[in-house]
Amino acid sequence: MKHSHATALQRRAEDLVCWTVSERIRFLWYRLCLTVQQIVYANGRMMEWEMGLTPPDRPPPAARSGNALNAG
Repeated sequence: MKHSHATALQRRAEDLVCWTVSERIRFLWYRLCLTVQQIVYANGRMMEWEMGLTPPDRPPPAARSGNALNAG
């Protein structure tokens, strides 16, 4: 199984590196902050999309026609 193999490698790597308690807390806090930032960003984008403030992801009309020089 790939998961158990990856977990075994992670545990082996953790055994090679000794972290202090403050380093562990700092790392976990940093990871938590990143996760929260991602959730806030995704929620904001969904709210904008649901309210119709942003168009769906597609190229502008000039790029769709294949010739951006004749767009003007």
